[in-house]
Amino acid sequence: MSYASATDATDCRKVARAATKRPITSGIQLRDAEYVSVVVAGPRDMSIKSLNAAISIVQNELGDEAVLSTSFVPNGDSPHSSRVRVSVIAGRHPKSQMKTEPHAEIVGHSMETPQDDAVSDQIDDLLGAPDWLVDRPQNRTAVATLI
Repeated sequence: MSYASATDATDCRKVARAATKRPITSGIQLRDAEYVSVVVAGPRDMSIKSLNAAISIVQNELGDEAVLSTSFVPNGDSPHSSRVRVSVIAGRHPKSQMKTEPHAEIVGHSMETPQDDAVSDQIDDLLGAPDWLVDRPQNRTAVATLI
């Protein structure tokens, strides 16, 4: 996360530029980010033109494959309601979630997981539910003892 702020909403472009120049706390560069969220907090009557200008400055710093989401949070009725703050949140997917097919490697062998499994079976496998509970057994006393 990186952020910058100013006391006057007319400085929105400068604030956005400063937010892109500060190092992001996760240690990645904006060009390397896979997803970026820009949150602009400013006065309620902030113009769409200055809001879009701030977002476009951040967007120009992004790589081609980054997914950008934006949001605007209006300031309340406080003495600091004329402030503007731009927060940039960027991240990458973990290396284990790369865009590859899921597979398991067992001592030098590679085995692809079947892609036509029912979704419920995959969810049950992920949750580690016991087979007798997943198969909906006729023996209801076994289920009642769990409850």
